[in-house]
Amino acid sequence: MRQLARDLPGLSLALSLHAPTQELRQKIVPSAKNVPMEELLAAMDLHLETKTARAMIEYVLLADVNDTDDCAKELGQLLAPRARKVMVNLIPYNPGASSMPDGFRAPQHQRVERFQQILANCSI
Repeated sequence: MRQLARDLPGLSLALSLHAPTQELRQKIVPSAKNVPMEELLAAMDLHLETKTARAMIEYVLLADVNDTDDCAKELGQLLAPRARKVMVNLIPYNPGASSMPDGFRAPQHQRVERFQQILANCSI
């Protein structure tokens, strides 16, 4: 990501985060242990230093896993310093026919709206 930021400063960036902490992120996406969240965010910040750069944060909401008020507040605090250059795309979990049995469930619509409102209160 750092190389992309240097080579293509106007490139739009999408970052699949899915959690406000490294610990929770690794529970959801085990391969996340290979790239610590601090490293991802530092690379994103480097990218965002250009005037035109923006970033999309992808966040799949999983019922009772990462859709809590606390998760929303932590995510809001994490992204608040970057609020003018990031947008969060909240994606309610949607198990497909080919999905592996993972135990995840989709959050209720009210939960998604509440999460979104908490982020909005953090100017995200």
